[in-house]
Amino acid sequence: MFQISNFTDNDDIRVLSSLGPFTVIEYLRDLSVMPGNAETAYFCNAMNVRKRQVICDISKANVTVQAGAMQWMVGNVHATTGLKGVGDLFGKAVRGKVTGESAIKPEYTGDGIYVVCYCCSSSYIFCIS
Repeated sequence: MFQISNFTDNDDIRVLSSLGPFTVIEYLRDLSVMPGNAETAYFCNAMNVRKRQVICDISKANVTVQAGAMQWMVGNVHATTGLKGVGDLFGKAVRGKVTGESAIKPEYTGDGIYVVCYCCSSSYIFCIS
């Protein structure tokens, strides 16, 4: 079992929306600013552009995401490729070449928490019941 403290229950984070296993949060103050991105963070704050994340509760439903979308996970989370064989890989690779999507999309199962960066425009989240 795991327990996450001071994540969604602090004054720097606001829950924007919640539906099924997904919760969208927004950082009111980004405390992870480094000297290399301080200028960008300053102007984002001035324009009211805030960092967002999607929290996926894997215990409520299995989740499939675009490859490379994960930021972090905690708990008993298992990842699979979602491929059923060589033919499936070939078919997904051909479709992926046409659409620009990745052939392999990780499927996560278990009873943990999986966090995705919502600000990445290439991140797609799908729910599998």
